This record gives sequence, C-alpha cells and structure tokens, in this order.
Amino acid sequence: MRSSRQKLFRITPLFLSQPSLDAASRMERMSVPVSKEVHPDGEVGISMIRWKPAKRSSKVPLILVHGFDSSCLEYRRLGPKLAARGIDTYAVDILGWGFSDLRGTIDGTPRTMRETTFVSDF
Repeated sequence: MRSSRQKLFRITPLFLSQPSLDAASRMERMSVPVSKEVHPDGEVGISMIRWKPAKRSSKVPLILVHGFDSSCLEYRRLGPKLAARGIDTYAVDILGWGFSDLRGTIDGTPRTMRETTFVSDF
C-alpha cells in the first residue's frame, strides 16, 4: 500500500513564531499502513514535515522523531538548517502525539507507535 499525503494546515494560526509558521506550512498528513489490530481500516494518519535540500545531494536522508508529549514542530529550527547543508530531512509525529490522528485506533500501545513510526514509504 502506498502512503497518501495531504496538507495538514490550510489556515495558519496567528500565535505561531515565523519558524513555526514555516514548519506548519510544510506539515502534511500521511496515511501509513498498520495491522488490523491497530485500526480496522488498516491505516492511520500521522503528520510529518519535510525540508528538502536546495541542491541534490548524495547524503542519506534523516528522519527526526520527537519525544513524548511533543510534536514534529520541535524541529522547526533544526530542519531548515539541515536542509541548507544538503540533508533531506523529515520530522514525523508518533501516533498519539503531535498532530497524529487517533480516531478509530484500537490499540495505543508502544508496539503501535513503533508500527506507525517505522514506515518505509517516505
């Protein structure tokens, strides 16, 4: 199953700093496949931000995963700096934190978080 993506924020909140606004404008919802034990539809929505490097690079892409009680916006300042150095950078939300979508999720255990975080279709 190929993951689908959609822009997460269409209206930008006024209380965010400029780095937060820039990161929020890049944020996307990504449907990722999971087992039916996690969600009856076999997929859940997690949010992510991608900072593409200005120039094509042979450097390995970097995936940033935030800690608990946080979101991918934690990397709003680091992401652009890494991209400026030629690193294709992704920040993802762990299921249950940040802007991830828990509607209909059956199992919210650490196993579920691992299953949704370690997706290969970036």
